Amino acid sequence: IMALENQVHHAEFKIAGMDCPSCAAKITSALSKLKGVETVEVQFAAEKLILTYLPDSLSLADIEKRVRDLGYSLEASERKADLRGSSEGQKKDESRTHRLRSNLRQNLTIISAVLFALGFVLEWVSSPLLIVRSFYIGALVSSGFYIARSALASIRYLSLDMNVLMSSAIIGALVIGEWSEGVMVATLFALAQLLEARSMARARKAITDLMNLAPPQASVLREGKALSLPVAEIAVGETILVRPG
Repeated sequence: IMALENQVHHAEFKIAGMDCPSCAAKITSALSKLKGVETVEVQFAAEKLILTYLPDSLSLADIEKRVRDLGYSLEASERKADLRGSSEGQKKDESRTHRLRSNLRQNLTIISAVLFALGFVLEWVSSPLLIVRSFYIGALVSSGFYIARSALASIRYLSLDMNVLMSSAIIGALVIGEWSEGVMVATLFALAQLLEARSMARARKAITDLMNLAPPQASVLREGKALSLPVAEIAVGETILVRPG
């Protein structure tokens, strides 16, 4: 039993790109199917992946590849130091890449909204169908790229989510000739995902800033004396001195 316990490794990562709780469920389902994975926990609010695995059967590269295939990324800045020998330069590069991807998604959503609005106005004034649909196609490509990618990944790993449902609705609208409705659904859904991601990012930042306010040391009363000790060394039930100011 001890030998088996020694073979099990623990790993923690920060996942970038999750928009909703269903993303966490999809990652959990996909990683659970990997041979060698013992336990998987994805915390959507904290953007954290915690898992135990057998290194003889599975490598960290395999885990990272599966997550990236789903359309998400693992940030080196949050990995355990002993899991991967990433340099500070590599961490900064990955953080910069994540920001660029986020900005790209925002720009594509804005472009989609503008193209859809132009196409809708042109359709309303009875412009040629080819011109109208050219704008609609541009809006659909801009807004539907991430939706389609997530939907294909969900289908691949048999973990259906709202991206699959929205893709089905968009395709159905196009098939029956309701281009404006289909493109509108794609644009509004992309906008909703962008707003949700931004609100979650602000909430996570607020929580992180609040946690950073916690002092590294605290004054503890032991045997009638006030001692300044690291917070990690203070046990439950001890008396902490809180001074004015």
